[in-house]
Amino acid sequence: MNIKKYNTKFILFEIIVIMLGIIGVTFAASYIMKSINIDVDTASLAVNYTGTLTLPKVDLVPIEDSSVYTNTDNVMRINFTVKGASSNPNIPIIYDVILSDLEIDNELRSEYLKWELKKNGSIISKGSFDPYFDALNDGKLWLTEIQQDLPTSSQSADNYEFILWISESCTEDITTCTEEMDQSNMLGKKISGKIETVLYTKSKEGLVRMSTSYASDYIASLLDSNPNTMNDDDPDGNVRYMGSDPNNYVKFNNELWRIIGVFNVASTYGGGTEKRLKIIRDESIGNYSWDNKTSGVGSTTSNYGSNDWTDSTLMEMLNNGPYWNRMSGLCPTGVNGENTSCDFSANGLTLGAKRLIEDAVWNLGGSGSYNTSSTGLANHWYGYERGTAIYGNKPTYWIGKIGLVYPSDYGYATGGGSNYDHNKCLSVPINWWYQDEYVECNENNYLQDLSFHQWTITNYAYSNNLSFCVNNNGGIYCNLYVTAELKVFPVLYLKNDVLIIDGDGTKLNPYILR
Repeated sequence: MNIKKYNTKFILFEIIVIMLGIIGVTFAASYIMKSINIDVDTASLAVNYTGTLTLPKVDLVPIEDSSVYTNTDNVMRINFTVKGASSNPNIPIIYDVILSDLEIDNELRSEYLKWELKKNGSIISKGSFDPYFDALNDGKLWLTEIQQDLPTSSQSADNYEFILWISESCTEDITTCTEEMDQSNMLGKKISGKIETVLYTKSKEGLVRMSTSYASDYIASLLDSNPNTMNDDDPDGNVRYMGSDPNNYVKFNNELWRIIGVFNVASTYGGGTEKRLKIIRDESIGNYSWDNKTSGVGSTTSNYGSNDWTDSTLMEMLNNGPYWNRMSGLCPTGVNGENTSCDFSANGLTLGAKRLIEDAVWNLGGSGSYNTSSTGLANHWYGYERGTAIYGNKPTYWIGKIGLVYPSDYGYATGGGSNYDHNKCLSVPINWWYQDEYVECNENNYLQDLSFHQWTITNYAYSNNLSFCVNNNGGIYCNLYVTAELKVFPVLYLKNDVLIIDGDGTKLNPYILR
């Protein structure tokens, strides 16, 4: 947010400049004591200016920074003058220039949407709309770094020019441009707002620009104030959401997703960890097989697939196939390598979404025993997932981008109820949650979808081709071949420097990422 450090006596009020009007405000107070009347008017402050101060419509396209001062078609320029009104009191008045009532599409909150503010021919401030540079505060962005002296009505006005443009991200040979430099997502977007002056009678103070918090830091900071919908109960203290419908909605890939929590994640095996948001799509992308390779292909020894996530057909679909590439194609369903037509041209991952994802180390440890109070609690599953129990010599980890939910994620997401609260649910094997006595544990869990089974990423360690799912009755279940067609909810870890730039996490106002 924008913060002005004030060592001030008082601020009289703000003057909002809209189009060609001049607004002056007078505050009056009256007080009657016996027969003595007292009538006091406070002073009015106002500015005179010329120029149209509503942002004009301009077709912005990426241009070289060096051409900003010569380009007349693709640069927004607003010229205006400011000086005091003749009605102002004879006291020093200072002012700021700000952008107000800003409405800006998320794709334009970028380091490449740049601005400059010139006063009397010299640049006095410049920046971008990247939240790392400065966050918006109530739809306002301060342009002046320090308050300016307001000329009196008898003095020459201050002449301003505000310049706005999209800076070309690829300034080298076009053959060296990378996918990350593609700016097509910025085209066809909108920004609107007004130029506003704010008047003060006090000493000048500099502007402290505050960038938006990292998404992971912000979400983690909510833990203490949300004990009924968040917890850090797993052995590593990862912060998680819990309950039937917590405020963990986030807009990602132009869809609703849910924040599972903030996790310490490595992007390389044995490498250092970073705090990153883990999110899951709010709705299933369809019913598909976990794996259905034919016998002899990869780790498969039968026509019923293999529970090795590193070469599963579902993993390929999510990370290299139609879902990742936002296209139509073939997706795994059934035994013996059978496929079905699938179309993700409307709901596969966009280029903008991919930019926010980074590789993560996914633990692939499994379990063979999970039905008792000494083997089936959420904390047991958390240990299994990070262990080495696995059938044969299959890998115990995978490095990639799109995975599935873990059984422990499901376990720690329960909010419980009046008879069995969150802590009591964690003392009961997840596989028992379908029983009437413990039904509050699965009913008050946003990761539960009672309409059908959903796949997890975790394998059954005593078999070559069984993996675990969250059962539609609320337990963890494994007696299904990986060729079965169950619901798929993509899960991923965002980059550690992703920002939350708007929203409050509710379904109607989800967090907006940048």
